[in-house]
Amino acid sequence: MSMGPHSFGDASGSYVELAGIPVYTAAQFLTENVVSVTSSTKDHTRNVKRSSSKTIFIRPKLEPKPGLDTLASLPQDVSPDVQASIISPSGKLTAILRETSNGSNGAKNRYVEIWARDKLEASTDVSKLHGPFYTDDYFSSLSFSPSETTLVYTAEANAPELADPDPFARFRYLPDFGESLTGRKRPTLNVFQWQPRSAGSEMGNLKGNGRSTVKPLVFREAIPTQVAFGQAVFAADDRIIATGYELTEDGHRLGVKGCLNRPAGLWELILEPSSLGLSEDNDGFSNITASSATRISHPGRSSRSPRVYRDAASDRITVFWLSNELGGPHAACSSLHSFDMKTRQSTLLLDTVFEAKAQKFW
Repeated sequence: MSMGPHSFGDASGSYVELAGIPVYTAAQFLTENVVSVTSSTKDHTRNVKRSSSKTIFIRPKLEPKPGLDTLASLPQDVSPDVQASIISPSGKLTAILRETSNGSNGAKNRYVEIWARDKLEASTDVSKLHGPFYTDDYFSSLSFSPSETTLVYTAEANAPELADPDPFARFRYLPDFGESLTGRKRPTLNVFQWQPRSAGSEMGNLKGNGRSTVKPLVFREAIPTQVAFGQAVFAADDRIIATGYELTEDGHRLGVKGCLNRPAGLWELILEPSSLGLSEDNDGFSNITASSATRISHPGRSSRSPRVYRDAASDRITVFWLSNELGGPHAACSSLHSFDMKTRQSTLLLDTVFEAKAQKFW
């Protein structure tokens, strides 16, 4: 039996690799051709066994020779501690943001996990790094990089420490973002990178299943105004498109729920290559640095909800988003825009429709 990249002397590495193999624990026919199966795997970060379920669809195969043809769904973790999850573009990986309660003192423990179907590839405890995950419609982020080696998500940054260079930062009043976002004051983009132990590394972490690191995103250059970023998506391995909620001209922070007329724009964040990647001495709590942050949407519009489309044939990347008139009515009809990242040209695809005519708008 081959042990992959590990030698028999690497006892802990062999154990981690073997214990990570899912074991089927139950199966049940739902119909004649549909089977529900449950599997169990070891989570070394939390030191618990984890269960997931998936559905297998079976149909007879007549050609070229008789047999069975099966199609299996991706495993699903439906436990209430899953805050958010997303499947990678290739369909091979699933990212999960998990929050559990510590029964002894009521504290929350938070984890970022990467699953390869029903095998836990990487898991990192981020409880001390930041506060709650953002899962709302306005700031929530969860996006794989095109190479599927990096993940970006949004969470509440910790309050400044007493040892902060500004001794009054911890006590300075900072408003939250209003209705349904009470207490949310410091949304921060976090970048999670991992390398499965099976990738050949001898530096695997017994507690973390594979090498991984999480770093808050900081900016080398000051952006023009105080901006709170959310709704982040990867456009390339070193480029993130995010919605930036801005202050008013007189320096006030406004609520955002249902308010599609607030100061907000789309920003392109370019990550420095030197700040990406895993290293032996990485403690997981340093920073990912953005060398620049450039607004790509029109300054007179309130823009949000970026989506990225990659054309495999032409290698062209296009960003799409919605916008409303700045300061206009709440929850009004939006316009649709696009931005070509190669030509750096933006286009109005669909303007605001005030009167929908038959066969003209749907």
